[in-house]
Amino acid sequence: MSDFQLEIGDSISGLLTDGVEGAPWVGATLKVDRRRGLLVEVPYLQGADDGQFEHVRHWFESRKAPTIMELLTPKGAVGLFGIVWVGYRAPFGGWKASVGKLQPSVAVLESRNGRFEDPLVIDEVYSWIDGLHGWSGLSAVSIEPSVDERNIANELTLTVKSELVLEWVQGNANMRIQSIWSEVSESDGYQRKVLIADDVSLISSFPSGPRGFEDHYREQQKVRHFMTFMYGQQLFFRRHALRDERYSFMLDGREDLIKPRIQLISCRTFADSVRDVPSRDKLNDLLANFHAVGADGMEAWCVEYEKWERFILPSVNVLGRDGVFAEDVILSTSMSMEAAGELIGECDGEECLKGRGRNLPVALCIYRCLHVLELELPGEFSGMVALSRAIANTYNAIKHSSRGSFPDGREVRIVCDLNKLIVRLLALHVAKVDLNAVIRSYVSLALDNIVAKMSWWSMSVDEDGKWRYEV
Repeated sequence: MSDFQLEIGDSISGLLTDGVEGAPWVGATLKVDRRRGLLVEVPYLQGADDGQFEHVRHWFESRKAPTIMELLTPKGAVGLFGIVWVGYRAPFGGWKASVGKLQPSVAVLESRNGRFEDPLVIDEVYSWIDGLHGWSGLSAVSIEPSVDERNIANELTLTVKSELVLEWVQGNANMRIQSIWSEVSESDGYQRKVLIADDVSLISSFPSGPRGFEDHYREQQKVRHFMTFMYGQQLFFRRHALRDERYSFMLDGREDLIKPRIQLISCRTFADSVRDVPSRDKLNDLLANFHAVGADGMEAWCVEYEKWERFILPSVNVLGRDGVFAEDVILSTSMSMEAAGELIGECDGEECLKGRGRNLPVALCIYRCLHVLELELPGEFSGMVALSRAIANTYNAIKHSSRGSFPDGREVRIVCDLNKLIVRLLALHVAKVDLNAVIRSYVSLALDNIVAKMSWWSMSVDEDGKWRYEV
């Protein structure tokens, strides 16, 4: 079995095969490029007539490269799947090599057992996501210090186990979060180190059997989106691995298969992996962890996901995004609340916000969102009806050029903070999670911070939903 990893910026050369019997192997280089992702470069001769490169010329000139190939390198084999044609360069004049380029959608750092031409299907996909350890609360490491008779620490017992698991059923998929550890020893002429990585992984599988990577990704994406609401920050996939019977081996004298975790690189999530890892400070603003949500909450979230997609997607793309304008946050989160308001349905006290047209007024949708959350609003907002109108007025002033100039920057800051809080709480509503005392305390503190900004700027909302500034 291979035992190597590829990181961003790495390249590895080897011999490439398309699995066709009798077809010559050709030299190729696999690059893990920061900007372009996975890229395979294949040199070949344009004018050679000995048949060695005939099939390679056909790949690039016909733009119909095989979708599955394997690169055999000095470190091990790399399976390439979902290959698409990128282009080729054929120089004129002189005796020069042409270079063709291919892009696989998935690379697996191991040779696969069985039929070469079979599509890639996987038993289990492991994924490492920002913030997963903090949200799950899992750890594979426990440390117990001991002291001597003088109360001085003289012993440290460190235990590592990958047994802690959180599980739930997600439609047709089984999901689990598991603590995982790895160990690396380092030494030189000066010192020795044992480095233990204490990680947590999200794992997907399907009772019906192996599925393509896209199916696994789709289910794991639902979990990542929920975590984005809980943190209020952008979270990214950092790496993937697979376990599958076709990537297994058997030791001499043993009857059970060994299925190691094999690195998988996907163009789908490659752009995520090159982004900066969020700091611990950015991940301190957690609304609710897994234990507050529970397996029932995750199951409910995933059951409702498609129905609530028009609410989910606009907000998860702006929450905590670096460099985003507050106006963009207001536009996206207000779109989410419009979608949520239609799904929530009629609520008590909304009659004064109803319009005459077929479409629901924005203020009415926002009111429904506030109503189902049962928030205790400070007096500075003059009640749910007034606040709904105020948020809607700011949203419409940004969205419609007919409203004149953009709204005051202070008003934008306040509405931005309010909208982010509301959509994050609505995610808990979708997951059917009751707001317990801890969550309500978080909400109360968040509202207090917003009111503190309003007080500093001498702002308030009047009963008509207009922003007022005291002189």
